[in-house]
Amino acid sequence: MSLHGPNSNGAYDRYAMLSPRKPISGYSEVNMSNPGPDWTSEGPIETPTDPDEPLSGSSGSPRADVKAASVSAKLSEIRALKEGEILIGKPASEDFESTRKIVTKAEFTQCD
Repeated sequence: MSLHGPNSNGAYDRYAMLSPRKPISGYSEVNMSNPGPDWTSEGPIETPTDPDEPLSGSSGSPRADVKAASVSAKLSEIRALKEGEILIGKPASEDFESTRKIVTKAEFTQCD
């Protein structure tokens, strides 16, 4: 899993890059500020300083037939989430309407 900011000087500002110690199947969550013993960090974990900085979180799989969706949000939007809320979808852009919404953990785990 990675958390990165906007492209500046041709490179992403990477704030965190975490890997699970064991393979993950199904729903999983990690606290990017304090990942715990089930995760390893590839470098330091940093917190963005600008609350309006657009951030992108993404994850991946070694399997070609599995793809996890990324999510984009401002730090202020992430901090406004209540316990148990999950932000999904993409914000609106010139080319696309917003697909963003807040769901509960129960709703999220039912998504395909």
